[in-house]
Amino acid sequence: MATPSGKEKIFTHFMKAPDFELTHNADSHYPDIEPHYHEFYELSFFVSGHVSHIIADQSVHLQNGDLAVIPPNILHNPRFEDFNEVYERYVLWVNPKVIEEIIIANAELSFFTDEKKLQKRFLYRPTRRDFLLLNTCFKLLEECFTAKRTLWRTEFKALLTLILTEYNRSLMVNDKRTDFKEGYLPIGEILGFIHSNLAQDLSLESVAGKFCMSKFSLAHLFKKYCGISFYQYLLQQRLMVGKELILNGTPAQEASRLCGFRDYSNFYRAFFKEYEISPAALKKIKGIPLNAQESLLHN
Repeated sequence: MATPSGKEKIFTHFMKAPDFELTHNADSHYPDIEPHYHEFYELSFFVSGHVSHIIADQSVHLQNGDLAVIPPNILHNPRFEDFNEVYERYVLWVNPKVIEEIIIANAELSFFTDEKKLQKRFLYRPTRRDFLLLNTCFKLLEECFTAKRTLWRTEFKALLTLILTEYNRSLMVNDKRTDFKEGYLPIGEILGFIHSNLAQDLSLESVAGKFCMSKFSLAHLFKKYCGISFYQYLLQQRLMVGKELILNGTPAQEASRLCGFRDYSNFYRAFFKEYEISPAALKKIKGIPLNAQESLLHN
C-alpha cells in the first residue's frame, strides 16, 4: 500500500459524517501507524491477522473476534507483527453525541463511559457464541451503512446498542471477556503525559527527567514502540491536534499556540509540509469562516 499523501492524511483521523462511519478492509500490507487519538469513539472488530494493539499504556496481541472499544482522547495504534495472514477488520467511528442518545434511551449502557468503572478495560474478547453475534452485527452494520435503506440510522443504532450491551454486560460482571491484561507499556504513561502537555515547552531531556530516565533510554523507547523519533512523534502530535482544533473552528493562530508552537510561521511551514495545504485553505474546504487575519493570509 502506498504511503498516503499529505492531502490524504489531513482527514485520516477526523470524521466526515456527523454520526457514524464504518469501514471494512483486508490488507496484505499496511503502513506503520503512529500512536494517535480521536475526538470520537472507535470500535474495531478484528477478523484476522498478526497484530498487537497498543491502547493507552497496554499492549494486547489480538485474537480473531476481539473487539476494541476506544473512547475519545485515548492514545492507540496497531503494531503489525507480519502479514503472513491478511489483516482484516471492521472499524466503526461513532460521534459521542450518538452514544449519549443511546445512553439516554438505555441508562445501563453508561457503564463504559465512566473511567473509574471502566478501569482501562478497552478490549472485549468474546466466547464462541459472542463471536458469532458480533460477526453478524458487523456484517449487518456494513450492509446497513452501504445500502442506506429507509430508517437505516435507526437500524444502525439498534445494532450498535446490541454490541454495546454485550460489552457493558461483561464489564459490569467482571468476567474474563474484559477482565484481562497482557502487558503494561512503560511508554504508555509517557505518551499520555506528552498528549496532556503539548502546549508546554517539551524536550527530550525534560520528558526523560520527568520519568527518571536518560534521554538515550527515552529515545530508544520511541524507536521501539512508535517507529519514529521523539521529536518526529512530538511534531506529528502537535500538528494533528492543531488540525483538529482548526477543523473544530479554532482560529489557526490560536490553534498553533494551543498545540505548542511559539511562532505561527513555524506552525504554518510544518503544517503545509505535512498536509500539503495551508490552515486557511483547510478551513475554506470545510466551510469554516476565516477571521480577518486568516483572510489576509489566504488571499
